[in-house]
Amino acid sequence: MQSIHSAFSDRSAASLTVQTLITEISTLNARIEKLKIASSKVFGGDKTKKTKMEELKEALATIETSRITALSEYERIKVMILCFLSSGTVQKTQYIYL
Repeated sequence: MQSIHSAFSDRSAASLTVQTLITEISTLNARIEKLKIASSKVFGGDKTKKTKMEELKEALATIETSRITALSEYERIKVMILCFLSSGTVQKTQYIYL
C-alpha cells in the first residue's frame, strides 16, 4: 500500500514539474517575441537584443527537452500506477483519479 501512495506522490511531483516547465516555455516565448518586436523597430537591428534572443532560444530548447523528459517520466509513473491497480493489490475505488 505504501508503494501506491509513493507512486501517487511521485506522479503529483512529476505533474507539477511538467506544468512549471510549460509555464517557463510560455514565458520565454513571450520574451523572445518582445525582443523581436523591439529589434525590428531599430533599422539594422540591435546586436545586444539579437544576442539576448539567441540566448533565450538556447534556453528554450533546453527547457523543451526537459519538458519532454518530465512528461515521459509522468507517463511512466502513470503506467506504473495503472499496473498496480490492475494487479488487484489495491482496491480500485480508492484511487479513481488518474
